[in-house]
Amino acid sequence: MKGRNPFRGSNKQIFIPLAALLGLVVFNLIADPSFFKITLSQNNAGYPVLSGYLITILDNASELVILAIGMTLVTASSGGQDISVGAAIAISGSVVLRVLCGTNSRPETLQAPIIVAFLVSCMVAMLFGAFNGVLVAYFNIQPMVATLILYTAGRSIGAWINNNELPIISDPRFGYFGNYIPGIPIPTPVFIAIICMIVISLVLKRTNLGLYSQAVGINASASRLNGINPKTVKLLTYVILGLCVAVAGFIKVSRFSTINYSVIAKDIEMDAILAVALGGNSLAGGKFNMGASILGAYVIQFLTTTLYKFNVSSSALPAYKAVVVIILVVLSTPTVRRLLAKAKQAICGFLRGRPYLRGWQNENDQDTNQLVHQFVGHQHASVHHHRGVLSDVSCRGGLPGGGIPQAPGILQHSERERRVDHPILRHESGNDHRRHRYFRRDVDGVGLHELRGAS
Repeated sequence: MKGRNPFRGSNKQIFIPLAALLGLVVFNLIADPSFFKITLSQNNAGYPVLSGYLITILDNASELVILAIGMTLVTASSGGQDISVGAAIAISGSVVLRVLCGTNSRPETLQAPIIVAFLVSCMVAMLFGAFNGVLVAYFNIQPMVATLILYTAGRSIGAWINNNELPIISDPRFGYFGNYIPGIPIPTPVFIAIICMIVISLVLKRTNLGLYSQAVGINASASRLNGINPKTVKLLTYVILGLCVAVAGFIKVSRFSTINYSVIAKDIEMDAILAVALGGNSLAGGKFNMGASILGAYVIQFLTTTLYKFNVSSSALPAYKAVVVIILVVLSTPTVRRLLAKAKQAICGFLRGRPYLRGWQNENDQDTNQLVHQFVGHQHASVHHHRGVLSDVSCRGGLPGGGIPQAPGILQHSERERRVDHPILRHESGNDHRRHRYFRRDVDGVGLHELRGAS
């Protein structure tokens, strides 16, 4: 069984980056319609290439899109972010140049095939990704704290790899990957980003990686009861992010055929995190929409290019982006989400002429099985209970929306009541089995809404 394709998110989730993109488009149309002009001109080598602000956005966003793919998986599974990706890019880029240059920092010819340098860089970046993953998954260190180690030391490691020299590649073939291939007017990084998007789409569609990452992020204990190893899933997502770092680092050093350890990919980790948040994904982990994260990355680059166009200094850019981050983080908190949901229900109830109801009300007082059928939206959904205590919600073929199939509840006892927690529902009952309350969980796995009328 394969999980729901996380490229297909809800309309509510994709609305955030689309609204931001539309706002930027309208602003630039009003301020300067020439922003959208695309021309065919010649580059320094004399080849025809497409140029314009839109081409610049697609080109410069390529590395950010690739990083957003890995950052989305890490955020979903571990409930935290990797802040070391910029420093890791410096390491992977240094490895590429070291392999190509050998012992001479300015060789006349390449000392190794480009594909070999790229593969070695991938291995090193994945190794550092595994290092971060082990700290998070096996030592239970907060992701931001665990990745702070590499964030601090990464650029120094990159300089050490090349003996603190600035190697330069003179072979023009190496520059094709970060610029233009002769005869093709579209920047090569655009094609590399498209290939990465196709690969991750196939991986999420054909494997359970997306489902497992969401399950671990929502409830690691429940996923463990279903045979999923949360530590392995978290480690795997960090390794995948390491691979994304290697691809982004390869593009970065190919653009200039050299490297500046202190400047390369500076603050790109902030943009990657912002892309995930702008995609409507919870920074606390759980369900995600990969397509929305990718769109968020393009929106971030759109914003950056717009600010540069209107002569905003590079030192002031983080301040503008920080404001966006604060807004998105506040809106993604469970408290604000619950308040917004209640406000929406109140408005809808007022417009429909109905009183506001907390949560969802079963007017027909149906039994528990029918209640779960309505909530889950699947005719094969069933609930198993003993003496009124919910013990398991299962669904042949998997629960819609990437739910966890056949997930047993976690039973908790107290002197007055017993409670069963499930990734989808919660059931509370008194020990005398006379009082029963049912709740459904929000998509983030945190918020609870009472299901009234269930017996």
